[in-house]
Amino acid sequence: IQKLSRFYKLTLNHGLDFITLREEFDQLRLYLELQDSRFGNRISYSLHMPEELSDCVVLHMVLQPVVENAILHGILEQESQTGHIEIIAQAQDEQLRITIRDDGVGMDDVRLEALNQETDVSSTQSGEHGLGLKLVRQIVKAHGGTVRFRQAVPHGLEVFISIPTRNV
Repeated sequence: IQKLSRFYKLTLNHGLDFITLREEFDQLRLYLELQDSRFGNRISYSLHMPEELSDCVVLHMVLQPVVENAILHGILEQESQTGHIEIIAQAQDEQLRITIRDDGVGMDDVRLEALNQETDVSSTQSGEHGLGLKLVRQIVKAHGGTVRFRQAVPHGLEVFISIPTRNV
């Protein structure tokens, strides 16, 4: 209950659109712990953030939908329903680059190409799958960043989010 309470407090963020990377990673950690408990301790994760990037400002709640997608449409669609999510933050050419990698089922090439080409993915898949990723891409793009998708090796999905660096 305490984790859930803390997660919701961070989610509300006083109505602000931006948050420090440290706070965003704290929120992701809580979210992943809650989801791991929810799904019977089958989800492991690792978060990598150099201390010098902890005060960088990021869009609030942009990473969580990507992580949620990795769990629901990657890890839990595997036969074992177990998996690992790795989130890595690094500075690169005046950009903050965040990589979210899972070892789930991945994505078929048609859907992957549609996401990377910024075309409507709804015609290439059923239901609402991909909507969260599409919205994340649009929000990041509106703030001067990019989102790219790639098959992970040996399986899974990698999402690369690059945004201009901003400090508190």
